Amino acid sequence: PYKLWAFFAENEFLIDEALGLAPQQTSYFINKAYPIKILQMFSTIPAKYVAYLFELALNESKYTQEQPYFILRLIPDIDNQVRYAAQDALKPIPNIHIQVEQALSSPKQKVRVAAANWLAELGQKSSINALNAALKNEKCKTVQAAILVALEKMGEDISQHLTPKKLLADAQQGLKGKIPAGLDWFDFNLIPTLTWQNG
Repeated sequence: PYKLWAFFAENEFLIDEALGLAPQQTSYFINKAYPIKILQMFSTIPAKYVAYLFELALNESKYTQEQPYFILRLIPDIDNQVRYAAQDALKPIPNIHIQVEQALSSPKQKVRVAAANWLAELGQKSSINALNAALKNEKCKTVQAAILVALEKMGEDISQHLTPKKLLADAQQGLKGKIPAGLDWFDFNLIPTLTWQNG
């Protein structure tokens, strides 16, 4: 590894190309997770890559429709590899959790979900306050669920958010929405009445 990172430290343009930060001189496909893993071997990640890695750690990577079909089919898996590789690379940075907490207020739903998941992995108890504050203001059910899972992983009691009364209110609110057109075929009368396990 020490020879590998030393080589790329002298030839950073290769990493720039592989990450899409510079025009690629070759036509082959590169999974961005590989150059990120090389950056992890550096004693310190060069500052010019940190902001970009942070973006990759919270967002889906952007592969164009020009990629071959089999690559487009693999994109969800590749996105996850890139996201987790970027998160691993940034983990040693002091107080990285503070930057991740700020992403909980992103206008993008997927970024907020990724931030909640990442905070759960980082496991900093000081992030519990930020997660609770975000939960109070969050309107999206998907993001709320991610935040609750993060809080639970960090040892918090989330039972107050999952009481029968609260879940019933959430369900009734959700049922006020319009049924998606893709469910036109489904006969909802066939669903048995929902009951609680304890009656």
